[in-house]
Amino acid sequence: AICANQECVLLTNGKTAAVIHFRSSDQIEFLELPVSNNKSLADVVSEKDQKVTKKQDKKHEGDRQKRQKENITEQAQKKDSEERTKSDNHILACALSSDGHLIAVCDDRKFLHVYKVEDGRCHIQFSSPLVHRCTSVTVSKDNQHVIVADKSGDAYVFNVMEQVKGQVSKNSTDEASLSEVQTTPVECQHEDRNKGGTLLLGHHSMLIDLLLVDSDTLIVTCDRDEKIRISHFPDGYNIQTFCLGHTQFVISLAYDDARKILMSGSGDATVRLWDLHGHELHQKNVLPDIPADDSLPSTEMNEAQTDNPMEVSVGRFQSQTTIQQISYCSDHQILFVVIYKCPHILAYKLTDAGDSCRLTTQLISVLKGQENVVSICVSYHVLWIVRQGVSRLIVSAYRIQSEADTVELVPVLEDASNESVAVQTFSKQEVLLEVPPTLLDLMPSLWKPTFQEDIKYENSVKRLKVESERDQDGKRHKR
Repeated sequence: AICANQECVLLTNGKTAAVIHFRSSDQIEFLELPVSNNKSLADVVSEKDQKVTKKQDKKHEGDRQKRQKENITEQAQKKDSEERTKSDNHILACALSSDGHLIAVCDDRKFLHVYKVEDGRCHIQFSSPLVHRCTSVTVSKDNQHVIVADKSGDAYVFNVMEQVKGQVSKNSTDEASLSEVQTTPVECQHEDRNKGGTLLLGHHSMLIDLLLVDSDTLIVTCDRDEKIRISHFPDGYNIQTFCLGHTQFVISLAYDDARKILMSGSGDATVRLWDLHGHELHQKNVLPDIPADDSLPSTEMNEAQTDNPMEVSVGRFQSQTTIQQISYCSDHQILFVVIYKCPHILAYKLTDAGDSCRLTTQLISVLKGQENVVSICVSYHVLWIVRQGVSRLIVSAYRIQSEADTVELVPVLEDASNESVAVQTFSKQEVLLEVPPTLLDLMPSLWKPTFQEDIKYENSVKRLKVESERDQDGKRHKR
């Protein structure tokens, strides 16, 4: 993923992350994830429960069987923790604040790490445990809050000042906290599991993206079940409206602050425009605008290759042409659309149509390439692009120049700007440009099996069960 603003640009390949400040574009700083915080929130709570149990066991020394069970549980959890520690950590999501002073990173070990940028250097401010793995993260404009969306459908808000104060006083209060934990009933401890962050809101399915809009008074969240929800911030329980109309998962959000228009991209290959009251203003199917290319996913699928309906579902997803990401340039009113496993980027101009807003029916530009696009970001007048080559990632940037209904994307390498130096600096970092692990690709898990595939799966399970019973009966008769 790539994030950028007028101060700096952040790039991650899922294994490591680095930031370049435009005041010194020839220098790069890698973000180091704290290695001491290798326990998830569930591990911490489990250890607290064990400490309480050990103290209670001292009062019941005769109960050997109970102690043996606790020892077995403790050894199993310790072994699981060691295996998880040895495994590679991955970066699941990252975000830059609007002024470039804060960087938020969520990793695979269920931790949120927040860095402060001072004098071109990144300093860790705090690390806080998460309940579930993150799917998206954002920072408020005032740098006071970090909001994290996770796979369970919940969004948590972290107060930066409170977290920093808690991190500073953590070492001095460890002993007092330990004493308090040992004297606190187990029931009370379970109520404090989300001490790091405050639950803001929840969906019934996986959250995929979130966005703060309207001067950070509203938060927009989208999920796997085709829903977009607009809630008040920070009172997330106060729902303003829902934006309903997509027929597949909603994967990406964008916002026009001047017109107060929300944009969404979905697995149904449509881009839709909404007002903040949930009314759909326009929808655009991007499939006809994709250039014909043999490298694009085929619309046909050979289901005879496998009898596993779950594999059929994944194959059906891979055969679909779907939107992966959208990004909006408010200065030029241009929406950029990325298609999953496609080397081209579509550019649309937003134009007024009476009292509403619509996308032009014809493309104003198509940025073609050879390698598939994995991430884009628009900052000021620059479009940042990350493509995935055969053996490494490729970073590029284009200056956006538009006039009327036309747009020209000029490579920044043609000038001597800070962005040009930053691109050249990134291109020299082999470790940072390693191809990310396939497990970080969220797209295949978003596509749901159809009703027919569910029926096919049930029938296959029944068939396998009948065949297994038949084989067992045959073996009995032979005996």
